[in-house]
Amino acid sequence: IFPHNEDSKDKAELTDEEVLVQEKENIKDAVVTDFVLSIEIVLIALSTVMDKSLTEQIIITSLVAFAATVGVYGIVALIVRLDDLGVWFVKRGQKEVGVFLVKMMSVIIVALGYIGTTAMLLVAGGIFTHNIHLLHSFFESNLTFSGIAFLITIASEIGVSLIVGLIAFMLFRVFKTISKKN
Repeated sequence: IFPHNEDSKDKAELTDEEVLVQEKENIKDAVVTDFVLSIEIVLIALSTVMDKSLTEQIIITSLVAFAATVGVYGIVALIVRLDDLGVWFVKRGQKEVGVFLVKMMSVIIVALGYIGTTAMLLVAGGIFTHNIHLLHSFFESNLTFSGIAFLITIASEIGVSLIVGLIAFMLFRVFKTISKKN
């Protein structure tokens, strides 16, 4: 949502030490993002089995967490290796395919940034709205599974979840800024 502050130096001008520091920061950011996504997945899974016994909650939530982890990291591994696959095609004489795959990497990464950010805001907002009785009961009472009313209710819930997610994110940024100053 908010672009990171770019250094005035061009990336080619960075020293090896600066590149390592930047890479460590990128890894730290990725780990934090993965942690937040993992918590969201576990909370969603747990919310669907709250009426079950504690043993069933633990088993089902653990299975969902495991499946999500394997699935997500499997897809990430495939995406990360897409450019290697492109190079492999180039070396095998299929230059067009290889160049296409390498060029697609940047498009995929940018798209995933937008999709991932939107998904995180929607899920976070959904977690909040499902725990705010007034909002949750409003959507539950207006949810009918037929026609345009269903689409309007779903679109409304998505919109409210996105707004609530943005508000939560803004509050987090304010808290983070204040805590850095102290």
